Amino acid sequence: MDLTDVEAQKIGKSVGDILYLCRTAVFQNKKRAHLHMGIVNSIYKKKMNLQQQRRKEALREAKHIARILGERF
Repeated sequence: MDLTDVEAQKIGKSVGDILYLCRTAVFQNKKRAHLHMGIVNSIYKKKMNLQQQRRKEALREAKHIARILGERF
């Protein structure tokens, strides 16, 4: 099946359009993925800070209890 120049140009143009759309979609997904990773990292840092605060608080309470027990016994 032979294609005329006009048909070949149309096919070429539609393939180009499809490639452009694919590249655009990939780029947008990368941007979204980067944004989502930023959100995940932010949540992870907050969680780690909260855990660190809880550890410090627990250690402070344990020292306080140890001091009271040491004074009483």
